[in-house]
Formats: sequence, C-alpha cells, structure tokens
Amino acid sequence: MVARRRGYHVRRYAVIGSGEMARAVVETISRHPEWGLELAGHVAESGALTHGKVLGSLDDFARILEEHVIDEAIVALPHERMSVHGGDVERAVLLCEEQGVAARISLDVLRYSGSSRMQVSDLDGLPMLCFTRTPEGALALWAKRAFDMGVAGLVLLFTAPVFLAVAAAIRLDSRGPVFFRQRRVGLNGRDFTMMKFRSMHAGAEQGLEGLRASNEMSGPAFKMKNDPRVTRFGRFLRKTSLDELPQFINVLRGEMSVVGPRPPIRAEVQQYQRWQRRRLSVRPGIPCTWQVSGRNDIDFDRWMKLDLEYIDRWSLWSDLSICLRTIPAVLTARGAQ
Repeated sequence: MVARRRGYHVRRYAVIGSGEMARAVVETISRHPEWGLELAGHVAESGALTHGKVLGSLDDFARILEEHVIDEAIVALPHERMSVHGGDVERAVLLCEEQGVAARISLDVLRYSGSSRMQVSDLDGLPMLCFTRTPEGALALWAKRAFDMGVAGLVLLFTAPVFLAVAAAIRLDSRGPVFFRQRRVGLNGRDFTMMKFRSMHAGAEQGLEGLRASNEMSGPAFKMKNDPRVTRFGRFLRKTSLDELPQFINVLRGEMSVVGPRPPIRAEVQQYQRWQRRRLSVRPGIPCTWQVSGRNDIDFDRWMKLDLEYIDRWSLWSDLSICLRTIPAVLTARGAQ
C-alpha cells in the first residue's frame, strides 16, 4: 500500500471514466493549476476506450484506493455508460465515503443543460439535487411579496375616489357590470379570476371569433387597434390604463404580482410552444418588460422572450425599475390600445 501522505499541498484526483467526457474533465482542470489538483489516473469502465494513464477498472476500485494516493474521485461517465455501470459507480462512491475520499458526479448523467441554477438540499435526511430557473432566495421573495402588498395597498387607498368616478362613468356610458372578470392562467398553470374595469360592451367575448381575421398580433394573443367591441369610455380607460386598476386587488389576494408577465387566457396557453410555457413559472403581473419596450408594438415571440429575460434576470431593483419606467409609458399612452 502506497503511503497516503505524499504531497500535502497537492490534491490528487482519479477520474472514473476514460472517454471524451473524462478527457473534458481533465482538460478543464488542467487549465486551472491554481486549484492545486493533480491527475492520478483513470478508472476505466469495461469496454470503454481509454485515454491517459489507467489505474484499473471499476471492479478494482477498492484496491486502487488502497494502492494510490487519491484525495478525490470524479465520476465522468456519459449517460449511456452510467446506465450500464450505475451499480458499480454507487459502490465506488460508497467506498469513497467509507475512506474519507471526496466524490463528485458529473451532471451529464442527468442530461443537465446548464441553464438552470443547481443546488443541493436536504429533505429531512434525504439528499436532493435541485434545478431551477425561477427566482429564488427566501429573503428576496419575501421582499417581493412585501413590495407587492405595500404598493397594491397604497394604490387602492389613494385611488379610491378614482374607482368611484370610473365606476359611475362606466354605468352611464353603457349597460353592463362595472367590473370585467375573466379566468386567466397564473403561477404554474393555476386558474384565477382577473379583474378589470369593463371597457367593452357586455357579452363582448362572444364576438371575438368573428374578429379573428383582424388580429394585429402574431401568435395566439388577440390585439386589434380599433376593436368595435370597445365602448366610448372604454377607449379612454385603455388609453390611460385605468382599466387595469382593479388588478391590484388580485395582487393583494396573492394571485398576481405588481410586476410580472401578463396573465394569459387558457386558450392562448394551449397554443404556446413548449419554451413559452416557462413564463408561467412566476406570478403574473400588471406591467412587465414588454410594456415599457413598446407595449403592443412588439410581436408575440419578442414579447415571450422579454418575459423570459425578466424571469432569468429578476431582482427587486428590476421590479422597481419597471415600475418607474411604466409611469411615463402610461402618461404618454405609448403603444396602448
């Protein structure tokens, strides 16, 4: 047995695997001499092509640990080889654990794309490897919810007289209810009832199919500049975005956020491409990036991509920035219909 105390300042590692993936691991480590890692050799799985010094096979791993100075073992098997040698790899990791040798497993065995954030968690003693592309961090998310509650509460408090005035004007302008309630799709596909001030004639949803040919938005969403279903006062509400004020009630209920992707209707979601569904991974909001980037003047795919960029780059400061940029967008009615 070779002495395990050779070269205290250098950590020696063995790579379990000897194919292209193992070579990539070795090349990556070699580009970082500051890590202080030195390759001891490869532990080859049976039937695989070999590159570099081979210490032995997976069946010999217990002997390899005894005869060589190894501080760390890195499993670098491609997915198809892992499925064949999974039991052997598990035994190798247990041997490392038994002897105090660190072990790492390349995420290629999970077909991990690298787009998600990864973290290791513990579920009451059960180890979990977590992948997520949504905003995380308990403190940050608590701050976002506190921001939502504070903003929504202040808006509803100070616009109470506006609510009364708009409600009276809607009743005088056309027959029908003051509020327009519609089922929308929220966080991870949850249905909720979104509220707006009614800006269309009562029963306008039944007339949508007859206007499909006049849709001015690409994709499943419907936008029409001179929609005949909109009432006279409704045009003013839409131009000033006052029709969206009741959505702050949805924010207080926790169904929406002050800032986030706009909530779609179920029929739109059913036509989403798979990559577009990720915009449902956060609570929907009132304004989002696309509304301060041209609002209805951008096409559907660009709208979806801006929503995903918002999710990937989210911070409380970005929410505040969007809120501040929304004010001039609303005052100038840029892109509103």
